[in-house]
Amino acid sequence: MLIVLYLDLTKIGYFMDEPLIPDESDEYTKVYLFILEKSERKYDRFVMEFSRKVNAICDSWLDIGDSDYFDKNRCLLLKPLVEDYLKKEKRKKYIELFKTMLNCVNKAIELNTGITILP
Repeated sequence: MLIVLYLDLTKIGYFMDEPLIPDESDEYTKVYLFILEKSERKYDRFVMEFSRKVNAICDSWLDIGDSDYFDKNRCLLLKPLVEDYLKKEKRKKYIELFKTMLNCVNKAIELNTGITILP
């Protein structure tokens, strides 16, 4: 799973109305990549469950291989769900993912920017 935190939305490119996903972190973005499962089937099940919950709460289109951008308002909606996953999660890699995602959500709210999630 890929998470991009945008630190400054005025300094990056856009495609349509969504910020571009950079190849690596720079002074305007932070890119985080998580390899969560060796089994594609297990990972797909996680993504389907997580995406379904996120999409219901945030009116997003997150799906396997489909990214979505979460602006400050959507980050405010996403935050309680990520906190809930973090409380319940037992697997180390997933705990790291949700800690990072929560940190990114909080920073995006603080900076009035956003994040992109690509499962």
